[in-house]
Amino acid sequence: MGDESATRDARLRDGEAEAEAFRTGRTLAEYGQELTRIREQQRSAFTNIDSLADAIGSLGERILTQRLDTVTDRLDTVTDRLGTVTEQLGTVTGQLGTVRDCLDTFTDRLDTVERVLFALARAQGIDPETTG
Repeated sequence: MGDESATRDARLRDGEAEAEAFRTGRTLAEYGQELTRIREQQRSAFTNIDSLADAIGSLGERILTQRLDTVTDRLDTVTDRLGTVTEQLGTVTGQLGTVRDCLDTFTDRLDTVERVLFALARAQGIDPETTG
């Protein structure tokens, strides 16, 4: 009986150790994922910094007006892209208006059908307001 109790205690300790190892492994995996996200954000930030540095150039490499021209060109490109997005949003808005008009027409037709059905019911002596 003492051996059974000792074996059961050892199994419990092993189970607790396994559970703790599992929790620790899961925590380490979560930390690893977080570190990966941080590295990706850093890589993106450094890429943006490198792009800006390329646009501006190092001192003495180009005169200030050339650097400003490069920045202005890039801003113009961004402005053009924003203009395209604005046009696309206008198109979507117009399409939504068309859909809204179609829904209004459909609703009007449903109202007409309902009036015709009510008139037919009344012509047959049926009160459509009380008929379920």
